[in-house]
Amino acid sequence: LKQRNENSLTSLKALKKRAVKFRIEGEIDPNKNPYAFDPEGFCFYEDGQVFAYENSCAHNGMELDMDDADFFTSDGKYIQCKVHGAKFENMNGKCIRGPCKGKA
Repeated sequence: LKQRNENSLTSLKALKKRAVKFRIEGEIDPNKNPYAFDPEGFCFYEDGQVFAYENSCAHNGMELDMDDADFFTSDGKYIQCKVHGAKFENMNGKCIRGPCKGKA
């Protein structure tokens, strides 16, 4: 997962693992992510920090949440791709399970 830096996300402190989706402005490379016609990201608050990532799986570029804004495993410990079940570390976006293991 590609981490995004967003400075105006401090109001997310009250969310506690609930993610908020947002649109990413700028150009997108269709060769890199053919599924991202309207690029978006998501952000969440954890351990005193706000994290923001592109809503795009490192494996095939499809949206992680299948458009329901639920990005986490049932226990909330990991970000999970709903397409094929890959799991990503919340703090750095590194894939720890699935076809994209080792990628971020």
